[in-house]
Formats: sequence, structure tokens, C-alpha cells
Amino acid sequence: MPALLAALLFAPLTAGVVLEVSPTGPFTQIEAAVNAANDGDLVLVHGGTYTSFTVQSKSLTVVADTAAIVNLQGGVRVLDLAAGQTVCLIGLHAFDDPDPFPPFPWGLRAESNLGRVRCEHCEFVGSWDGNDGVSIESCADVSFVACQLRGSAGVSVGGAGARAIGSTLTFFDCSVRGGDGTVSDSNSIPSGGGGQGLHAENCTIFSSNAGFLGGAGGFGYVSQLFAPAPGAGGAGVELVPGCQMRLLDTALDGGEFGDPDYPDADAPNTIGGTFTQLSGTKRTMTVPNPVRELTPLSFSFHGAPGENVYLLVGLEPGLQWDPAHEANFLLASPFRRLPVGTTNGSGDLGVSLPLSDLGAGVQFDMFYLQPVFVGPGGAQQLGTPITLAALDQSF
Repeated sequence: MPALLAALLFAPLTAGVVLEVSPTGPFTQIEAAVNAANDGDLVLVHGGTYTSFTVQSKSLTVVADTAAIVNLQGGVRVLDLAAGQTVCLIGLHAFDDPDPFPPFPWGLRAESNLGRVRCEHCEFVGSWDGNDGVSIESCADVSFVACQLRGSAGVSVGGAGARAIGSTLTFFDCSVRGGDGTVSDSNSIPSGGGGQGLHAENCTIFSSNAGFLGGAGGFGYVSQLFAPAPGAGGAGVELVPGCQMRLLDTALDGGEFGDPDYPDADAPNTIGGTFTQLSGTKRTMTVPNPVRELTPLSFSFHGAPGENVYLLVGLEPGLQWDPAHEANFLLASPFRRLPVGTTNGSGDLGVSLPLSDLGAGVQFDMFYLQPVFVGPGGAQQLGTPITLAALDQSF
């Protein structure tokens, strides 16, 4: 166990600073703190409701404080990251822009990023008629961990939970749902159709322990003369031919047809593309985020009974499909492999570890963690990755 504690104390790669946001300041809006931040800084957001913001061409972590509820009226944009840059979004809830015509109607819009976008414990919801919860275009590496993505309801058709073009996506422990179609107020106009859980073009996708659900069609009756026609449900996942999606312990479910008397008309679970069902089952890890130095880190692991658990710890994110471990590997070298313990008869393992001092003058550090579960027969499987923000106790 001491080896694990020591291994978390890599020397920081950068001397970034922490900028704090709260309703009383020093920054009262996230956008102002983001604009003031330099490449490699961290924006710590205390509980409150804030407006939308954009991160462009800089490495940055935007994290809700421990147990804080951080709501955004509008979306987040991440644009133009260079290959060596990373943006981490942790604990944000982006939805419900009060503007009747919001300029950023997605919960998250990521575009033209050669670098990496890491999202953890976030909620991204489309905030206008038929808009997607998440829109991703031309991004090399976007990952979602324990996130909820949801398209908005639509008069014509609901938004997709996530829509992606020309990108590589990773989902762990997520819920992705298309928006429902709204009910028509006219018997001459059909009710709205449900949005897809995920719509992707020219993408490579991995998913572990996630659910993709198409939105329900707007209510109506096929057989009644003076009633709007029912809307079609959205597919669980629609891939344009050429897309590939690898699935581990993941549920795909088409949305319900708008007339409940016709359940056979519910939308298909999948459309198009190449779907590869992997043979393993989910492996998970949770830890509170962010954490302070000199305080306990409470890790919870879940796998199969009797598995040895190892924690991989690095300072840089990465992306590599690892067929031997049936998952996307989200750490870059160098990293350390540290023994943690063995799962019990229910497959659970809990470990509480103190994080030592980060060092003089270090305001924060970022750790990229991913567990490996090794069975009695030697089979290995990767689990949930965590982007961990460790803060000095002064914050």
C-alpha cells in the first residue's frame, strides 16, 4: 500500500494555477475565468448557476468542487485544440438555456480538436427544439465517463443524445438518450419523431457499461380520425456505413412508437455501420473528484469475484484500442502499474488511501487513472478510466 501512495506523487509537468469561480467571486462566471486562464490551468467552480462558456486552443480543466452542484444555462464549446492539448470537464450540468434562440443550443459542442476532450460526471442536454445533447465534429479523442447525454424534444424530430462526424469516441458508464417527439396539436400534422440515442458518421466508437436509447415518438393514434398521427421512435444507435462501434456490456434500445397499441412499430435498436459485441463484462472504478492533498481517496472497484486489481497511474491522457483487454486504453506512457487488492465474493473491492502532499508551490495536479482486473486464469480487462484533479488544501 505505501507503494501506491508514493506512486501518486509524480512531479507535476506544469506549474498551473487554480482560478476559482463562485456567485461571489473572485470570478462570478466560468467564461471570465476561462478567458483569464493560461494553458494548463484549472478552473475550480463552486456551487451555483452560470452561463455558457468556450474553451479554445488551450489545455484547461474545468471542475465542479467536491459535492457542488454546478448548473450551466446553455452549453460548453471546446474548439481548435492542438495535438498536445487536453480539456477536462468534470461535474458540470449544461441544460435549459432561457434564451428562446440560444446561440449554443447543445449541451456540448466539440469541434476541430486534434487534442483530447475528457468529460466526467457531466450532464449535457440540448436546450432548444430538436437540438442534440452533444455535437462532435472532427475530434481525435473525446471520452465520456459517468455522463448523461440527452437530446431536446422536437416538434419535427427530437435531437440525438450525441451526434458525431469524423471523430473517435469513448463511453464508459454513460446514459445517452434521444429527445422525444412532441405531440401535434393538429390532426393534419403528425406528431414529432424521437431522436437517435447516437448518430455517427465516419467515426470509431467504444462503449462499456452504457445505454443508448432512442427518443419516443410523439403520442397519436393510427386508427382515430380526429387525432394527430403518431411519431416514429428514434433508433438506439444509427451509424452511417463505414462507422465502427465496439460494445462491451452495453444496451441499445430503439424509441417507442407514438401509438402504444403498436409496439411492433418501435424503432430498431441499431441501424447501419459495423457493430462488434465484445465477450467480456463491465469493470468499474469510482473515486470522488476533485480531491485535496493529505485527505483519503476512497476507491471502489467492481469486477468478477476473486480478481486481482491493479491501478494504472499516468500524467498524460492517451487513446489506444486494446483488444487483449477489451477496452479503449486512455493513458499515455509513461505510467505505473500498482497492486490494489482482490475483489470479494461479490466482485467488490473498496480501498481508502491518503493522498500525500503535492509539493511546495504546487496548486494542483492531474492524474489519469485506469484499473486492470486480472482473473484467476490470467485473463485481463480494463475498467473505468478516471481523470482525477488533486488540489492543494488551500482551495
